[in-house]
Amino acid sequence: MHMAEIMAHTTKLDKQGRLIIPAEIRKKLSLSEDSVLIIEILGNQLIIKKKMAVSKEQREDWKKKLKNMEIRAFTEEYNQNNESTKWMSEEYVRNKLGL
Repeated sequence: MHMAEIMAHTTKLDKQGRLIIPAEIRKKLSLSEDSVLIIEILGNQLIIKKKMAVSKEQREDWKKKLKNMEIRAFTEEYNQNNESTKWMSEEYVRNKLGL
């Protein structure tokens, strides 16, 4: 099991509500001037995460791989007695999934 290193710093907001992220943290997370951050609120906590960049080429590659995968639509549900309780045609399901 990998244990995450905990790093804590104190900082203040300026008059415009901006937050300075200490240099040590910026360096550790490879944050630069154009880094995109996601800010979430969890109770009374402010969670700031680095948004991972995915190149257009990588997205296109994943899209091609997904389109070429052989996916069989699941069309039935069974109860405890192994009796079909819900059914729809495979053609309908594939159409709804865009396959």
